[in-house]
Amino acid sequence: MIFAPNPEHEDARLKALHDYNVLDTVAEEDFDEIVHLASQICGTSVALISLVDHDRQWFKAQTGYITAKQTPRDISFCSHVINREDEMVIEDAREDIRFHDNPLVHDSDVIFYAGTPLATEDGHKIGSLCVIDNQPKRLDEGQLFALRVLGKQVIAQLENRKKVRDLRIQLDENQKCLKVAEKAKEEANQANEIKSKFLAHMSHEIRTPLHGMIGLIGMMEGGELDKEQREILHMLEKSTMNLKGIINDILDLSKIESGKMTTYIHAFDFRQMVKETFELYQPVAMNKDLDYQVEIGDTIPIHLKMDEMKIRQILSNLLSNAMKFTEAGQIKLVVEQGKQSGQVSWLTFRVQDSGIGISPKKQALIFDEFEQEDESTTAKFGGTGLGMAISQKLTVLMGGEIGLVSPIFGEDTLAGPGTEFWFTLPATHLTEEEKRKLLPNTSDKAQTEDVSGIRVLVAEDNKVNQRIIDKILTKFGVEFQVVSNGEEVLHALTSQDFDLILMDISMPVMDGEEATRIIRQKMKSSIPIVALTANAFDDDMQRYIEQGMNACMGKPFRKEELRAMLVEFGKKGSPKPQAGQA
Repeated sequence: MIFAPNPEHEDARLKALHDYNVLDTVAEEDFDEIVHLASQICGTSVALISLVDHDRQWFKAQTGYITAKQTPRDISFCSHVINREDEMVIEDAREDIRFHDNPLVHDSDVIFYAGTPLATEDGHKIGSLCVIDNQPKRLDEGQLFALRVLGKQVIAQLENRKKVRDLRIQLDENQKCLKVAEKAKEEANQANEIKSKFLAHMSHEIRTPLHGMIGLIGMMEGGELDKEQREILHMLEKSTMNLKGIINDILDLSKIESGKMTTYIHAFDFRQMVKETFELYQPVAMNKDLDYQVEIGDTIPIHLKMDEMKIRQILSNLLSNAMKFTEAGQIKLVVEQGKQSGQVSWLTFRVQDSGIGISPKKQALIFDEFEQEDESTTAKFGGTGLGMAISQKLTVLMGGEIGLVSPIFGEDTLAGPGTEFWFTLPATHLTEEEKRKLLPNTSDKAQTEDVSGIRVLVAEDNKVNQRIIDKILTKFGVEFQVVSNGEEVLHALTSQDFDLILMDISMPVMDGEEATRIIRQKMKSSIPIVALTANAFDDDMQRYIEQGMNACMGKPFRKEELRAMLVEFGKKGSPKPQAGQA
């Protein structure tokens, strides 16, 4: 008996075989059908799919009188086939010098043998598809051709089997990755929620005393002060308003990043909004002796539907920035109407200044958070470096774009004088019906209408805020009672009549939310309730409205806002609830 040598690349061949992960697997119909078909076409009693491992041949599929699942490799006929490129045919193994004394010939009646090598795509022979009989036999060309074709089908099935297995592994990996991603997302959401709660808490803790400071400053302004005292008061007011701006910037950025900020599209006097925002910075321009101009395109309608408050905020950021970095020359605000499609047109806002300019390096970073020109700029001009980042995020939130143009001196490092910041936003035009229904602006009326005699219940636990509200309401001629918690609110309602409740949210004993639920659900009262809150998030405001409050007034608030609330809700009967601005 002659033993077959190992193929030249035996290690690679065995790896190719083991990569199919098919050895010692259960029977599969696709392979069983191939051996049955090979046996019928070749007219033999036996057909096998034999895979040659390092020390055995193992049968993936078999039919006929050979029932063993494997035999030693060194006596296998297939170990010779894997060294060939074509079929090996043994018409009578008893007369072949290689096999005449092979145990398979005498013990298993392997007299006739024909096998075609099973070659992978890389050319490795991992076994054979063979047909066997217990008597001499000869195959014609058609039968040999069919045997070769069926051998290729065996490899095709193995490849498909491998691809399905790999796909399942990939799917399992994807599922694991998906679970990891979902867990990470959940953890991120939890972190955002914790951050939001922290910021809401800090907002309340900071805004409450800030509200007191602003109120006290307002009270002092009406008193008798000498020049030096008034200058000190003015500086204190400016510092307080700067602190308020920093807090608002941080909270706005947090709201945007956590997805809690949404757009509020409504009809308003667009031209009046632009002029009002522009005029806010006119005193600064006059102090610096700047040429301060505004141009609004003639084709822009008076009324448009946009998010008024966010546009005001972006314009304020850009104008404030221009004022900060311009010591001489000109600042100009230009608003132009661009392309229009149906009821929607694109507006371009430009804030142009003749200030210090922006270096090329910083132009690429100007809309990043906490970025300013350099440390000396921060030291000289102040600010958080959040204004431009917030403006960019608000613009994108409203479906627009923002950018800048600043000239360059020299090669590529020196900033030339002047900068133009621009942003574009879509604006919806009003229909004729909407124009007819549009109510005139009542803000001026609200500040002159008589509110004396209105009976107000004030729920506020902070002593400073109590004193401020006391002074304001006394000046308005309002009748009022001040209590310090929700339980005192409920007690007061059982003994007296009021037209309006100004309800602080965070109070000891019983907070404003719980008191409101009892008023609405148990007492069945429809008395108007306005939330007084230092919480700054829109979802907080919405929750207060859903719990039965009629409006929200964010701390710190101005006396003009309080008067407007008295005019709106200070009469008998509860108007339809609506969300206020924080």
